[in-house]
Amino acid sequence: MNVAVSTNHKSRKVAERADRTRTAIVDSFIALVKERETSPTMPEVARHAGVSLRSVYYHFRDTETLHAAVIARYEPQISQMLVSLDRAAPLRTRVRDLVAQRCEVYRLIAPLRRAVQSNNEVRKSPVIRAARRRLEYVLSRHTNETFAVELLDIPDRFGASERIAGATSFEMWEHLSRVQRLTPSRVEKHMIVSVLRELTA
Repeated sequence: MNVAVSTNHKSRKVAERADRTRTAIVDSFIALVKERETSPTMPEVARHAGVSLRSVYYHFRDTETLHAAVIARYEPQISQMLVSLDRAAPLRTRVRDLVAQRCEVYRLIAPLRRAVQSNNEVRKSPVIRAARRRLEYVLSRHTNETFAVELLDIPDRFGASERIAGATSFEMWEHLSRVQRLTPSRVEKHMIVSVLRELTA
């Protein structure tokens, strides 16, 4: 066998094995978060993934790089959920669809958000703070694009946009779902009413 071909084959095998290990580590972090809604330690992730702690630190030099990999797993899924809505559709239809998309996103990220809230150090993570700002920006743009026509007719359109952001935020969803213990359909109904109130006042 050609030496160059043999070397390339071995390099590819090593790279594939490294990718599998990285994937297993990220999968384990996410699984642990879903199980208990707290942020797992590196040793806990290593045990769950069935790899050595040294291997975890080889692929992720610290928790920040692991958080970045976890966020990179979530963000494409969120992008697929937040689709543009037809601005020619009736207002109530657009409000209903926007709220439904937000709630779908929140159900996806809820375990991770709760895990972040449970750990003071993790809450300070620059990577997580940046990811949160990106999501807030995307949601704000989505709102402004969906209700562009209606917002133009509101004198306090920036205030209205901010109030819609609050009414459809993760924090509002969490309060209605976990504190008031409303059903998913009731949660969505409350959000829909709040948004319609802003846009039709």
